Amino acid sequence: MPDAFRTSYPTTRVILDATEFPLEKPTSPDIQAATWSTYKNRNTLKVLVGCSPTGALTFLSDTYGGRISDKELTKRSGVLSKLQPGDNIMADRGFEIDDIVPKGIDCNIPPFLDGRSQLDGGEVLTTRRIATLRIHVERAIERIKNFQIVSFFPIAFLAIAPDIVNASAFLTLFDDPLLPPSAWATRHTFK
Repeated sequence: MPDAFRTSYPTTRVILDATEFPLEKPTSPDIQAATWSTYKNRNTLKVLVGCSPTGALTFLSDTYGGRISDKELTKRSGVLSKLQPGDNIMADRGFEIDDIVPKGIDCNIPPFLDGRSQLDGGEVLTTRRIATLRIHVERAIERIKNFQIVSFFPIAFLAIAPDIVNASAFLTLFDDPLLPPSAWATRHTFK
């Protein structure tokens, strides 16, 4: 485990983030509604991506319509069933998942303002620490998108979109590690 995690967040099992892929506007009103992303202001397909503290891709959900919330995506994806008591999830502020996480699993999510005008000093520091470490999942997502097998999904590809996203993600596993092994914890020898 990288030193930055080992010292501040040693039980982090997965860093989660969602990403969206542009989709051609469907002709079906039901599919239009299900794929409309208010965040991207267009029709999209959305996936949940998880990576380890070392930056290795460890989880990829099925594709869902862009309308799905991060909370619902996390719930439906099955990622929570893969965690064990004592594990920790790191995610962005938008992931309001504390109430769906199984007992014994903790979340490291930056604090909210909750009606205040600003965060206190400790909360600002926590937000910065988490943002600095969450960058690994964003870099993993960038690698998936950089393959550009399809950067825009025509509606005719809707049925095979999950396979295309999976193939792109799988190909990233052949890249050099996001964090070289020299950045991981020192290896211990046992006597």
